[in-house]
Amino acid sequence: MYAPTYFNNVLKFGIAETGLLGILPAFFNMVAKLSSGYASDMWSYGNERVKLVTFNSFALVVPGILFFALGYVPNHSPWLGFWMTVAIECTLGANCGGFYKCATLVSRQYSHFVIANIQFIKCITLFAAPGLVAIFVEDDSSREQWRNVFFVFGIVLIIANTLFCFLATDKPAKFTTITHKSNAIKDKETSI
Repeated sequence: MYAPTYFNNVLKFGIAETGLLGILPAFFNMVAKLSSGYASDMWSYGNERVKLVTFNSFALVVPGILFFALGYVPNHSPWLGFWMTVAIECTLGANCGGFYKCATLVSRQYSHFVIANIQFIKCITLFAAPGLVAIFVEDDSSREQWRNVFFVFGIVLIIANTLFCFLATDKPAKFTTITHKSNAIKDKETSI
């Protein structure tokens, strides 16, 4: 969300360059999502849980580390900062083979509802970036103040992945086993 501000005020790209460069990370994220989704479907060895953890770890730990490094991009290397931002977006795109696939496998026939809720929560988290920038960045051109925001993002990504590694499963949730027969038995029990 704040990439153009960072590109212009910290990395010192011009307005025209910032406009063009601002769209490229999102474009590469889309390409990475398509590629990683295909790669996840084609992965044939090992169990599904290992695949989920592998893709999710790539999608969250690598960008977490890159966020830490992005905070230390030197003034004389604006292109390094730009390409690190692209790398962050690309690796985040692998999440479709991680937690999104996990949500689909766990919720099975109800995946549309679960994924919709994930998207809703993502919309709510869009308020986090302006909040973090408001808390940590008073001067848009201060590399040190942006570094604090990047550190928070990196820490949150690594913690989220650690939790995922312990909680991830490819087994369907109990609520997916509801059938017409189980509903009839439940209705009979409640009427007695």
